[in-house]
Amino acid sequence: MEVMRKVIPTIHFCNQQLSSDFVSAHRFQQILSYIHSHLDQPIQLTELARIYGISPYYFCRLFKQSMGIAPYQYVLQQRMEKAKELLQQGQYAIADIALMVGCADQSHLTKHFKKYTGVTPKYFADCRGK
Repeated sequence: MEVMRKVIPTIHFCNQQLSSDFVSAHRFQQILSYIHSHLDQPIQLTELARIYGISPYYFCRLFKQSMGIAPYQYVLQQRMEKAKELLQQGQYAIADIALMVGCADQSHLTKHFKKYTGVTPKYFADCRGK
């Protein structure tokens, strides 16, 4: 009976911890989904933190701890990956792609794309068929 009294609270604590981790993982997945569906719009750290229900500072720390990069870097990375996909399709002008991935203009896209991939969007698009 003594053993049961010690084991039951431990089991209860473990269940709470697992439940809490699942909720956190679910909410974190919501954040990633939000980012992916809003790449064409400005994404504010304060909005992401609000969705997660914590302060922007704490959100930034948790995000970096989970993803290995800061939220801003992750958003930029996802925008450049989306730009690569769109450039490979060959259906859109680079200026249009810039707007589709949340860049202010083509030069803004070119600056970030070159930093991310090592080549300009035009060069990347020209090489897609080769």
